[in-house]
Amino acid sequence: AGYQRRVRGAVRRGEYLYIFGNTHFFKYLSVSDKPELQRGYPKLISSFNFPPGFTAVMNDPYSKKKLYFISGKDVYQWKLQDSRNSLEEGMYTRKKKQRRVKDLFSEDLKSIIGAYKSDSRCLTLFSRDGTVGRWHRQVVDKSTTPRVLKKQYHDISKKWKFFDVQKIQGITDSYHKGHAIVFGKEDFWEFKKTDGSQAGEKKMISENFEKLTICEEMPDPIILSTAPEYY
Repeated sequence: AGYQRRVRGAVRRGEYLYIFGNTHFFKYLSVSDKPELQRGYPKLISSFNFPPGFTAVMNDPYSKKKLYFISGKDVYQWKLQDSRNSLEEGMYTRKKKQRRVKDLFSEDLKSIIGAYKSDSRCLTLFSRDGTVGRWHRQVVDKSTTPRVLKKQYHDISKKWKFFDVQKIQGITDSYHKGHAIVFGKEDFWEFKKTDGSQAGEKKMISENFEKLTICEEMPDPIILSTAPEYY
């Protein structure tokens, strides 16, 4: 079994779903109700140059080659060599490596726990304080090169009152069109992107994602003489 204390982020890349635990990350082929763990996974997060302490991973809605890692109020932009590359083959795009959440989203948001792509130009963001908002960039001057873009953010929390953000550890797109997937403490479920309403029943993570088991207390492999591998 593969043990994690939490899901710290999840992101869909085409047909594949990456799930980051507290120590390892997992890659699943996710085109049906039975995700398939890919060969060679899980892998140690610390073995790669991922930013420290991130709480969310999200795609850039404007580029298939870029992602954002969110750590507190810091934003790390991650660029792949091409849109088909594995996520871990990417690199930072700036020497400074980070930006502020407010600089990117034009809003001083608290800890972001997840996001999904609403359409080709928009992200829906979820903050730990219960805020749900939509962010996009709008062209304000088409005559210039490059075009002048205006960042816009709209709080839509009032429309999503029944959506309990406190139970969420990660959010990303589902393979079902028009739906997103939420990872809770030990379970996961899908919801409609239009209004946040739950679609279908909640399911246990350990029963559906091979080697990914969430538990509060993990056995100590040093004490146990016949301990399995711990993730």
